[in-house]
Amino acid sequence: MILHGDFGPRQKTRMCLIFGKGELVMALSDSDLSEIEKVLTAEDASGPVFAELRRRFPALSWTQCDASDVTEAPFRTYSTYDIHLLDTADHCAHITLDPASATGVILARRSA
Repeated sequence: MILHGDFGPRQKTRMCLIFGKGELVMALSDSDLSEIEKVLTAEDASGPVFAELRRRFPALSWTQCDASDVTEAPFRTYSTYDIHLLDTADHCAHITLDPASATGVILARRSA
C-alpha cells in the first residue's frame, strides 16, 4: 500500500489510499450500498456472503466478525448481519457512519 499526497481531513477530494495495483479506494456510493444490501438480503444469505462481497468489491477492505465483537452502532442491520463502515484514511482506523469516508466494511454476523 502506498500513500501519496495530503489525504488529511481538510482535503476536499476523497482519494484515500492507493494500493500496489494502482487501484483507488473511493467512497461507497448509493449503488454500492444497494448491491451490498441485495447480497445480504438474498434468500441464500447464509451461504458464502463474505467471499461474494469481497469478489464484488475488491478495492474495499473487508473484515468479518461476530456482532457481539463490535460495540459501536451498525451503519445498517439485516436479519443475519450488521454492517459497520470503516475509515482508515487518517492513520487510525475507526468506524464511521459516513459512506463518503468509508474505505472498508466490517461484516458482523448476528447470532440466531
